[in-house]
Amino acid sequence: MPVACLLPAFCSCDYLLVSMARIMLNVLAILAALTAAFYQFYLKDLLLLLGYNRLITPIGNEKCQKIPTLRACESEHVSLVGS
Repeated sequence: MPVACLLPAFCSCDYLLVSMARIMLNVLAILAALTAAFYQFYLKDLLLLLGYNRLITPIGNEKCQKIPTLRACESEHVSLVGS
């Protein structure tokens, strides 16, 4: 309840502003929680699937021969990717 004051017109306006500020803070808190939940359960997995923040680890770089025209090395084992 608002406290009685000498100028009722200003007191009702202050009470209305405080009330609107509380409502806006509640709405912002709910929006922040919904945004965080959307990121955590949907967007994070989608971004990882697209390659964002993915860790790339080198595999099989122990035995390789340097080829001067290429930046990478060529390994001596046969890959089974195309078969």
